[in-house]
Amino acid sequence: TPKKLTVDAIEQAFVEVPGKEKTDRLVEVLRAEEPEQAIIFCRTKVGTARLDRTLRDRNLNVKALHGDMSQGARDGVMISFKEHRLPLLVATDIAARGLDIEHVTHVINYDVPDTTDGYVHRIGRTGRVGRTGRAITFVTPTQRREVSRIEREAKVSIGAWEPPEERLEHAPRPRRRAEHAAPANGHVKL
Repeated sequence: TPKKLTVDAIEQAFVEVPGKEKTDRLVEVLRAEEPEQAIIFCRTKVGTARLDRTLRDRNLNVKALHGDMSQGARDGVMISFKEHRLPLLVATDIAARGLDIEHVTHVINYDVPDTTDGYVHRIGRTGRVGRTGRAITFVTPTQRREVSRIEREAKVSIGAWEPPEERLEHAPRPRRRAEHAAPANGHVKL
């Protein structure tokens, strides 16, 4: 089992959704989250290519990255992504290791990874260079126990996803600094 995640800057959440509704829900989550850049992980090359086409058909700026592509095609996609011209990358686990792109604000596990180690490597693509990141994992009702397994094995906590506006409602209210009377020297003590 992998060691505890060292990347504390990654907020982790899951979305439970019936398999037939995953793509619609993914689009909703992307629109709500508004990622600067996101990597969307799929389990298979065929699934990656299919999701790439579906998202492009919905007018999202996305490209696929998987092992059946020529090296030149993969390099072209990665250059676009690294140069920040491509906001969404749909990929197999070929992108789970070795990519260090600082603007990746979100990792989305469209398909639950096969192993906890795979999960750790996938979500490690965000929260880089001292930045925070979000990792969102889609699970069908029958896969719900996979979240518990990942939490247990990676020693992390993964809560249910909430849209950004709902997360703000649950945040503690900011405290105002107490205002004190100005002392005789004219300086305000805070």
